[in-house]
Amino acid sequence: MKRSRFNEEQIIAILREQEAGAKTVEVCRKHGISDATFYKWKASRLDSSWGLFFIVVFDSTLLLSSGINGSI
Repeated sequence: MKRSRFNEEQIIAILREQEAGAKTVEVCRKHGISDATFYKWKASRLDSSWGLFFIVVFDSTLLLSSGINGSI
């Protein structure tokens, strides 16, 4: 399986950029991804009714599971 050029944090930042009001076509062109890739990422990471709230919770879960708070 081919390794992604983008890590999870970068993908979430790209999704947030579009959620903040940028046009999808412009975001895709800027980051060199296809519309299909963008919508695939969005479908797998976002529930449209939860929007950015879900991303923030997902980010927090990533931080907790990575062990950053385990040392506290």
